[in-house]
Amino acid sequence: MTTPVLHRAARRAEPARGASIILAAACCLLSGCSNWAYDRFQIGQEWKTVERVLPADATRRTAPGVCCLVSDITGRTDAIVVLLTRDQRIAAKLQTTRFERHYGFKVETGVRFRAEIDPHLARLEGSGPIDTLRAVADELTAVEGEKLIRDAHGWIGASIIRILQRWPHAGDEGPTISRVSEALERVPGGGTARIGIDQRGVYMIEYAHGIGR
Repeated sequence: MTTPVLHRAARRAEPARGASIILAAACCLLSGCSNWAYDRFQIGQEWKTVERVLPADATRRTAPGVCCLVSDITGRTDAIVVLLTRDQRIAAKLQTTRFERHYGFKVETGVRFRAEIDPHLARLEGSGPIDTLRAVADELTAVEGEKLIRDAHGWIGASIIRILQRWPHAGDEGPTISRVSEALERVPGGGTARIGIDQRGVYMIEYAHGIGR
């Protein structure tokens, strides 16, 4: 039988447990929303059919398309960029996610980048995956605007730089590297890079480093 003292202590602990559950759920929803949004976007899709998927307060329209940048208290950051055609169809989607796990005084980090780029819709016909990545990074990091836009584009640009540095005979990174020096500190080099082409001719690109690989 619970003593009165323990019973009162249990009652006091209930709000704290409830707050922890709510907080964990909020973090899960935020991070899960970013992954769900990326997966929801499809190459060739009309943007108006999915424009409400991303959180409005963290999303901006830009000349190349749309960008979004969200972070949560667990140390996770998601940057999403969608490139649009002139008739507002999705030509490419790119996402960089940075994770953190805290173990007392130790912090482990990880970065994951993934992208799908249709060179035809992106008006980059004749360009291979590496030249396409270089062109996309150059275009994004040259965009001027508020900090959210610069940071979102910086995450994507830095991730592309790491792929170029990792890929054999990729050559010079181009002007992007001088524009993303701060973001490069958060996107470590030496990870695993993968580039493929699907049956549609869409470039499928991934980069991963650290936890979450």
